Amino acid sequence: MGQQDISDLRCDEIDGRDGFVERERSKTGVKAKHKLWQITLDLLAEHKHPKAAGTDRVFLTAGGHPLVRREIIDGTYKMSDAVKSSFYRVQMKTGINDGRGFYCLRRTGATLIETIDPAVTEMYLSHVEPGMKRAYAQRDWGRLERALIEMEGRLPLRL
Repeated sequence: MGQQDISDLRCDEIDGRDGFVERERSKTGVKAKHKLWQITLDLLAEHKHPKAAGTDRVFLTAGGHPLVRREIIDGTYKMSDAVKSSFYRVQMKTGINDGRGFYCLRRTGATLIETIDPAVTEMYLSHVEPGMKRAYAQRDWGRLERALIEMEGRLPLRL
């Protein structure tokens, strides 16, 4: 997911029983299905944000605003991106700051998925299927899930 996808994520789009997120991608409107790893589900449960009145977003800033906001203030376009800011702070704390942005995680994941099962990379990225395929063929979400489980096993993730 990109920053906007994370900001737009709604509570009802996460199935806590099987760890899936099903939603349309904010940027493209393409159906996306993501399998959340157990470490992610644990962190979500641990860090639930008290919801601001009238929202069903999973994540909000400390002030109760969406993580990514675009607004016009006094005739000037303003954008704030708490995901980008948080990623930058982590980079500073860890000493990993070689010009990579948040999307490097998406690119790295896509590269790893490509080595596991190239047939599911487009699903992983939630890209539009080419040509007539998108109208007639169903995506094999189970195949993507298997690739994501293998990907999880290759990464040393821990709390």
